[in-house]
Amino acid sequence: MQRISSNMTNNDMNYSLRSQEFHMNQTQNQMASQTRIQNLRDDPLAAAHATRYQSWQARLERYDANALEAQSNFRIQESHITQTQDILQRLNELSIQGANGSYAKSDLQTMGNEVNEYLNELVSIGNAKGPDGQSLFAGTKIDAEAFRTLKGHVDGGRGQVITHVEYMGSINSNQAAIGEETSIATGFAGNKVFWADQQKVYSAVDSQKYQVQADTSFQLDGKQIELKAGDNIYSIVARINAAPVAVKASLDPVTNGLVLETTQPHQLFLEDKAGSNVLRDLGIVSDRPGLQPPQNLHEDARAFGGSMFDAVIRLRDNLLSGNKEFIGGQGLAGVQASLKNVQTALAELGSRDARMTDTSKRLQEEIPKVQEKTSNLLDLDLTQGITTMKMLDYTHQAALKAASKILPVTLMDFLR
Repeated sequence: MQRISSNMTNNDMNYSLRSQEFHMNQTQNQMASQTRIQNLRDDPLAAAHATRYQSWQARLERYDANALEAQSNFRIQESHITQTQDILQRLNELSIQGANGSYAKSDLQTMGNEVNEYLNELVSIGNAKGPDGQSLFAGTKIDAEAFRTLKGHVDGGRGQVITHVEYMGSINSNQAAIGEETSIATGFAGNKVFWADQQKVYSAVDSQKYQVQADTSFQLDGKQIELKAGDNIYSIVARINAAPVAVKASLDPVTNGLVLETTQPHQLFLEDKAGSNVLRDLGIVSDRPGLQPPQNLHEDARAFGGSMFDAVIRLRDNLLSGNKEFIGGQGLAGVQASLKNVQTALAELGSRDARMTDTSKRLQEEIPKVQEKTSNLLDLDLTQGITTMKMLDYTHQAALKAASKILPVTLMDFLR
């Protein structure tokens, strides 16, 4: 026979009422937050999936913001490069006019002074900064000026003029993530956009018997070229040609020196790894301290191919001196090569801009789908919530009425 005390009924009733109130409170919280999962234990599987979807959505939103920011940068860069194209087209006209034998030397000097003003403007464009104050054409060195100028006197010039322009930025550009393991360069290195010819570097060192002593590497246009102990010059040439860089290596048949030639117009960036002397031993880079790429070419190496600024400086100087043969030959060719390179950069900018438009459109279509998946897991059906709340309320009221009749009489009932 089971013994039932008077307190057992009271305790059981209180427990049931507290449990009913807990469920009512839980439903109220769900309705207030519009979320059916208040704690992970409410639905562990759904909570785990929802966490992944929310993380996925956050990444997609970040990718979309990056794509829009990159597109904004492209359009700012495009305006500057388009202005450069306009200037080069005017310089092309001046080169053709200057080569015409009908102009006097004073007329050519006037053209030369005009070219000098355009040169100043080109340098200003090369050192342009975006709305955020970051350099547009310095590669990853966004806080530095892309180009440094040296000034001096030129025959026929008016005071001090620019005589040399050096690139001070980096060969690489900043990257923006626009997808899972997908990124895009958000800018251009200035020594690519503002370049005229393919650069060639000829070493004066006979490297036919050269051999790498230990595993090492060097950097070529920002890419690491790995070498193994025992590699000879032919192995080095093969490794360079197999690398993902726009550079072709060969051996000079006369001097047996290493020859590096760009396959696209840009300035070479060459640097030995710390503790390595491969490029120095091959006579490509200098061993003088303090020199940084791209100004670190070996003093005995021969380098050909210059920047847009070099082409404009030569055109100006020969206009001022009246050298019509140069103006119509190398002068015109340098301007046209610069113009072609700038047009290539504009075409690439256009393709990147179009890609960002498509990427942003895709992401903006994908984000609501992920939001829907998250909503299906987390959101509370309001109609169901109201129905549940009413049912719990009716049940609670009925329980209270039953409790008032079941619970034993207390002292307070005798004091009425």
